[in-house]
Amino acid sequence: MKRLALVAVLFIGLALSARADFNAGVAAYNRGDYAAAFAEFMALAERGQAKAQFNLGFMYEKGLGAPADDGEAMKWYRKAAEQGHAGAQNNLGVMYETGKGVPQDYVEAYFWYSLATAQDNDLAVPNLDNLTRLMTAAQREAAQREAAQRREPLAAPSGAVAAAKPDDAGLAEGRYRLQLTAVRSAAAAEREWQRLRRAHGDLLGQLTSSIEQADLGSKGVFYRLRVGPIPDMEAARKLCDALTQRKEACLIVRR
Repeated sequence: MKRLALVAVLFIGLALSARADFNAGVAAYNRGDYAAAFAEFMALAERGQAKAQFNLGFMYEKGLGAPADDGEAMKWYRKAAEQGHAGAQNNLGVMYETGKGVPQDYVEAYFWYSLATAQDNDLAVPNLDNLTRLMTAAQREAAQREAAQRREPLAAPSGAVAAAKPDDAGLAEGRYRLQLTAVRSAAAAEREWQRLRRAHGDLLGQLTSSIEQADLGSKGVFYRLRVGPIPDMEAARKLCDALTQRKEACLIVRR
């Protein structure tokens, strides 16, 4: 079973930049006063704060400060995910992959993992890789088609959130790339690039490749094959859609 993003780690990472009432929730959680933490996060979540919505979803899932309720966990994860919170996107993927609180749906899990992976979420990268290995060819094709159709970028959460990226407004040209695979060795990534360039030279021939190492701790080391630069989101989406139609995996990422 895939790991969920650990809320305690996020609390620590966010505490310095959060507003005072969020800090109060952090402090309450860290001293084990889950009822007080839950109340603080609920008030903020209802006002639309993405990081509070994520933490509330986690607390509902784990039964901290309130009875465990997968339906409520899904609701708050989704609200945060739709604001661009990468941790919430990953956790939605986990719930859809495992059928926790919802019917198991690999296509939906793929979609949410792909959004989180585009933000370089460390848990989503191996989760997406492992899910892809479990899917049939038909499921992968449907998932890639669905992701391409729904890939309109979601707004970044309000306030400073360590795992999130800024929204698209005001980004300079050439700030987009495509991630074509994430594998266990640099050599495998280079072989995949050579295969893709031969097979789809009309689409990829003018792009430059890079292989980036990502050490995900207990998840292991992955090598991400990314190509670019691509001038804007529209061009990136068109290219990714074209690759998807040829049954190749593709994610749009910001540089």
